[in-house]
Amino acid sequence: MQDCDRQVNQLKDLAFRKGWKVDAVFREKGSGTKRNSNRKELVRMIEYLQTHHIDKVLVTESNKLARNPQQSFEIIGLFNKLGVSLYVQNGDIETLKGDCKVNPVSMLLINIMTEVDRLETKVFVERIKEGRKSSQLRMSTCIVNPPAQNQ
Repeated sequence: MQDCDRQVNQLKDLAFRKGWKVDAVFREKGSGTKRNSNRKELVRMIEYLQTHHIDKVLVTESNKLARNPQQSFEIIGLFNKLGVSLYVQNGDIETLKGDCKVNPVSMLLINIMTEVDRLETKVFVERIKEGRKSSQLRMSTCIVNPPAQNQ
C-alpha cells in the first residue's frame, strides 16, 4: 500500500498546485488483468462520478486506469459521456478540452500508452509462466539418488 500512498500524495500535490479540489480518492491494487466490471473500486468510482459533479479523474500513469486498450477506452468513453476528463500525470495528458470536447491528440497518446501497457502486462505474465515452468524443471532435474558406493 506504500506505493499507492505515494501515488495518492503525488496526485494530491498536483491538484493543490493546479488549484483543483480533491473530492474523493479511490485506491485499487492488483487489478491489472481483471475485467472492469470485476474491479470493485473502479465500479465505486464510476458510481460516484454518476452521482456527483466531477470535472476530472487524476491518475499518475495510464496503466493505473487499465492495462488493456479496450478496457481503458471503455472507461474513458464513459468518462466522456459524463463530461469527466481523465488527467494522466506522467504525460500531462487530458482527454477533454476546456469545452468538454474530446482532445484527439491526447486520445492518440493514451492509445499508444495503453498498447505499451498491454504489451508489458503480456510479457510480464509470460515471464511468470516461464519462471514457474523453469522452476519446476529445475526441481525435477535436481531430485536424484546418490550413486551407490563401492565397498
